[in-house]
Amino acid sequence: RRQLQAFMGHADKRRISAWLKDLRQKQYIDWIYDPTNPGDMSKPAIYFLGTNGIRLLRQAGAYCEAELKKRYKDASRQPSYIASCLLLVGCCLHLEGRNQSMQNATYSYAVKADMAEPDSTYHYLRESDLAPDLAFIKQVPDEDPATYLLQLLDLTTPRYMVKSRIRGYVDFLGSGEWNQPETGAEPPIVLVACPSLPELIFAKRYAKKRLKELDLEDSQNLRVRFAIIEQVKKQGLTAIIWEQA
Repeated sequence: RRQLQAFMGHADKRRISAWLKDLRQKQYIDWIYDPTNPGDMSKPAIYFLGTNGIRLLRQAGAYCEAELKKRYKDASRQPSYIASCLLLVGCCLHLEGRNQSMQNATYSYAVKADMAEPDSTYHYLRESDLAPDLAFIKQVPDEDPATYLLQLLDLTTPRYMVKSRIRGYVDFLGSGEWNQPETGAEPPIVLVACPSLPELIFAKRYAKKRLKELDLEDSQNLRVRFAIIEQVKKQGLTAIIWEQA
């Protein structure tokens, strides 16, 4: 509710709470919350699209069918998936806040569902078989835009998958496929958020190894950076917390 309230720009939580209750009653949204459970009363409710909400988006043509079908699974998602979604919303709110507080820089962003749209600025990522959790562009007047790709890892991500994702990003940076008119002439900066320090060390070492295998370790404009998820939560996506591979 707090995140939704922030996106809507409401100072009074009673308004957004009343709207959310109405949408739940009409089955446009649902929640993960049990008001009869004393343990849940101290936790914020987690909202997701309900059946009528998915139908409404389908009628409006807001997203492709493949993305809308995934929403039917949201009621049974694992805690790690839910935590990643909440973190992504927090990152988007952080970028919105930067847009309001910074006078000389603006941020635009997209999540996976946005990238799936053929007319998306970031659709080339899907065509390259990359699926970052978040892509955003920082634009400063009289400078080339800087593109960032955020990949979230969690403790349930097996290490072979970590290697596969890191390899995919490094190979993508070395291939030149990132060179798009909308995103500038510089390669994107890859940001990998890891669940713990040991996982960060593992991912960072593998990124260095892959860069060396492709003879790219001395390329100053190919950047893969790492941070711990708790740092991202506490300090924000654009904070100086990222370590270069």
